[in-house]
Amino acid sequence: MVHQCSKPSPSDSYKPNGNISCQAITLPHVSGVMALLLAAFPAAPAEAVIKAVRDTAKHPEPDRRPDNRWGHGVVQIKAAHDHLKDSYPPLG
Repeated sequence: MVHQCSKPSPSDSYKPNGNISCQAITLPHVSGVMALLLAAFPAAPAEAVIKAVRDTAKHPEPDRRPDNRWGHGVVQIKAAHDHLKDSYPPLG
C-alpha cells in the first residue's frame, strides 16, 4: 500500500542488517488512514471503512490485485472518504 519500499542507507538504524520490511512501513500509514476515516465517519462500521480503503486503493497491475508486493494497492484516502460519504454522514 505504500508506493515503494527500499533498503535504507547505511546510516539508518532501523535494523542491524540494513533491511526494512514493507509491512513495517505500510502498517502505520494504513492505520493512520483508518483512524482518520473512522473519526470522520463515526457511524460507519470498521468493516465498511476497511472495504472502502481496499476498494479505492490503486494497484499498478489491477488484474493481479491483491498480490504479495502491493497488497490491494496504494491507499487513496480522498477516494475512500468520498466512497464512505455516500453511505454514512460525515462528522461535522
